[in-house]
Amino acid sequence: PDDVSDVVRYAKDRGVRVMMELDTPGHAASFGAGYPEIMSDCPETVADLGDAYQVLDPTSNATYDLLGQLLAELGALAPDAYFHLGGDEVYAQCWEESPTVQAFMKAQGFETVDEVENYFENRYLGVARTALGGDRVLMAFQEVFDNNVTLPGDV
Repeated sequence: PDDVSDVVRYAKDRGVRVMMELDTPGHAASFGAGYPEIMSDCPETVADLGDAYQVLDPTSNATYDLLGQLLAELGALAPDAYFHLGGDEVYAQCWEESPTVQAFMKAQGFETVDEVENYFENRYLGVARTALGGDRVLMAFQEVFDNNVTLPGDV
């Protein structure tokens, strides 16, 4: 936390804004080292392509609990009005392989992983609004919308 605070302070002293980004559910392989329980179970995808293609488990409450804690901590360290929630390069093959995600899709009546992504992004958005407070402008990559995710107009 001190390193982040130092960067934010250094930037502010020079008129530069620091906008945080917590890019999920893809680009999240590093979470697996400390929190393997929040990663989707897709061993063939990981074996074929590497762990960079593993994505967060959209079915687990633990995923959203951890993201909420992390967002609250990051939000306190960088109080800029803008916060980026990521959302690019979600490797659908991992969710397509995951028995847990497939069972979730069936239970929810989802036919495509785009619907899973829509579920994830909207739930993540709710977690972010709670963790960061209502005064933040939340952003996401264009790819989220290209994948047929529907988010409120203020994102």
